[in-house]
Amino acid sequence: MRKVLIFGGARTGTTTLAHCLRDTGYHTKQHNVVIDEPLNYPIRKPRLYNQQGFDIVEAFQEAKLLHKFIITESEDIDKKVVNKLTAGQLYRVLNELYKKYSCVKHLYDTISRTNNKILLDYATDNNIKILYLERRDTFSVALSKLMSRQSKQWHTLSKRAREIVDEYQYKAIPISDMEDIMKRTNNVKDVYSKYMTSKDIDYHTVCYEDFLHPNNDINHRIKKLKDIFSYIGWDYIESEKLLQGLSPTTKQYTEEHYNKIPNIEELYKWRDSQ
Repeated sequence: MRKVLIFGGARTGTTTLAHCLRDTGYHTKQHNVVIDEPLNYPIRKPRLYNQQGFDIVEAFQEAKLLHKFIITESEDIDKKVVNKLTAGQLYRVLNELYKKYSCVKHLYDTISRTNNKILLDYATDNNIKILYLERRDTFSVALSKLMSRQSKQWHTLSKRAREIVDEYQYKAIPISDMEDIMKRTNNVKDVYSKYMTSKDIDYHTVCYEDFLHPNNDINHRIKKLKDIFSYIGWDYIESEKLLQGLSPTTKQYTEEHYNKIPNIEELYKWRDSQ
C-alpha cells in the first residue's frame, strides 16, 4: 500500500479518516495500517501497555534514540521529547515507523512548528501522500476540545465512548478558554498549507465542513472518501464497519450535548458578537 501521512489539527476529522483507512487495510490483509499520533507524548500511559505503544518505543530504540525517553517528575517535560529531536533524528524515527505501518496519523498541535515542517519535508522526500485536514469553524473546534477535556473522550467510535459522552454532565465553559483556543487555532490555520505551497509540496486538502459536517449525508461522505482514496492510490473497499465510522450518527457532539453546557447561550451570544 502507498504510504500516507494524515496531518491536521485536533477536531478536524483525523480519527474518522484513520478509522476508514485502517478498516480498508484490514480487508486487504494488512494488520499494521495506521499508527495513531506516535509523536504525541510517545510515552504517555496507558499507550505504553498496548501494541502501538510498544511499536513506538521500538521505533525509538531501532533509531538509537531510546535515551531520549528520560523520565522526569514533570509531565510537561516528558511530553516534549519529540521537540528535542534534530531533523536527522526525527527522520530516523519516522523511517522505523513507516517500515511497520502504511499510514501515520499526526496532530500538528502536539509538536513544534519546526518539527511539523520537518515531518512534511520527510513525507515529500519519501514520496508519502499527504492528507491535510482543516476545519474552518474555529468556534466548534474550541467547543469540542473543551468538552472532550471534560469528558476525557476524543471520539465515539466505540459503544462505551458513546455512552460516556451522552451521559456526561458538562460544566460551564469560560469564554476566556474559548478565546485562547480559537486564537491559537487561527494563528496556525494557514501556516502549513502556505509552507507546502511555498515548497511546491503535493498534498490533498480534506476540509471538515466539506467531508464530515452533520449536514452531509452518508452518500456525500462516501463520495468524498472515494476522492481521498483515489488521491492516495488505495482501493476503496466498503464494509459495515467503515460505513458505521463514516455515518453522521457518529458525530461526537450534537445540539443535545451542547445544550447540556450551562452557559451555552452565553457562548453563542459571544460568538455572534465577534
